[in-house]
Amino acid sequence: MDTRAVVEHHLDALQRADLEATLDDYTDESLLLVAGSEPVRGREALAAVFGPAIEAMFAPPSSSFTLDSLVVDGECGVITWHMTFPGGEVSFGTDTFVVRDGKIVLHTGAIQV
Repeated sequence: MDTRAVVEHHLDALQRADLEATLDDYTDESLLLVAGSEPVRGREALAAVFGPAIEAMFAPPSSSFTLDSLVVDGECGVITWHMTFPGGEVSFGTDTFVVRDGKIVLHTGAIQV
């Protein structure tokens, strides 16, 4: 899969609240860097981050995710987005992805809650 397809798969998996499909986009060496948090590396550690996030923010039908932009150039992609979920709202979110061989190797993110 190319970068756009991987990012789109990632977003679709999150919106379906599908942890396993979300983790399929990563490897045991993948790195997640989020502002204000410690670095997270590998599928097991990513599951510990994405699992609670999916439960709190992406549980259908009570969440509403809107992709505002997706820009891809080669192995790099960046998205901006916003969403509402039970108990909160993300007024602005941004994530950057580096994709190699169909997997996210680096993912960075920041949100304004």
